[in-house]
Amino acid sequence: FAIKKVEPMGIKKEEFLEYLSSAESLSSHPIAKAIVAYNPIFDSKQIKEYSEVPGCGVNCIYRGHVVKVGKASYCNYDDKGEVGIKTFMSIDGKCVGYIELEDQLKSTSKDCINGLKQLGISTYIVSGDKKENAERIGANLGVDHVEAGLKPEQKVEFLHSLIDKDEGTLAFVGDGINDAPSIVLADVGIAMGGLGSDVAVENADCVIMNDDPDKVVTLVKIAHKTRNRAAFNIIVSLFVKLAVMVCSVISSFMGTWNVPLFVSVLADSGLAMAMILSSLLLGYSKIEKS
Repeated sequence: FAIKKVEPMGIKKEEFLEYLSSAESLSSHPIAKAIVAYNPIFDSKQIKEYSEVPGCGVNCIYRGHVVKVGKASYCNYDDKGEVGIKTFMSIDGKCVGYIELEDQLKSTSKDCINGLKQLGISTYIVSGDKKENAERIGANLGVDHVEAGLKPEQKVEFLHSLIDKDEGTLAFVGDGINDAPSIVLADVGIAMGGLGSDVAVENADCVIMNDDPDKVVTLVKIAHKTRNRAAFNIIVSLFVKLAVMVCSVISSFMGTWNVPLFVSVLADSGLAMAMILSSLLLGYSKIEKS
């Protein structure tokens, strides 16, 4: 995110940014990090009783005043359906302004969506952002479906509806505390490790440490290769063991020859070692980029 516009109301811009940055300084949300990077000037010793309200925003006491930062309704402001990504702030119950941000998509975001489509995977944006903003981003990326304006519990309900359809494995990629319940619910929960909150990372099955969206495609390809190699190992093992067993049964009935002991050992321990080696070689295989 990048700061596009700062709009204080009844308060000096410098004071507005100081209170705003102080409230957001303890949050791991990408918007919070963008705000603090834009204005790092505040007194951290004055921050008290900080807390986050999932789906709404954050609040704290700064210089003796109750500060809330988040959605318009959370900060006692009627945005009248205005378009744009905005974060509002109230001090002692009165809205004192907002900042407008622009969502800067990562350069590999579109590559990620295209790569998933090539693998036959349906893509969704499940966001708490306004519908207009989410649909605009979805259109730019070429996402199949967009669900916007959802609180954390509504995201969970939507995921339940997808699970009930039973159309395949459900993966959810998120980074904030609001995404943690959805990450837990999904068949595969994926967290962005760099920007992600501790709650999201701790509950995820996989963590992408460099926050590169295209790594999701790599993750899927690794999963497919692992599944195929496991199936190959099982089929080969069963075939070899069955072949040795049939030969042993035939030889016992014919009575003309016996299966050597070393063949049985190779079919057991030797085959196990071969399958382990086959699995280890998977780590040296190359994954084609999307």
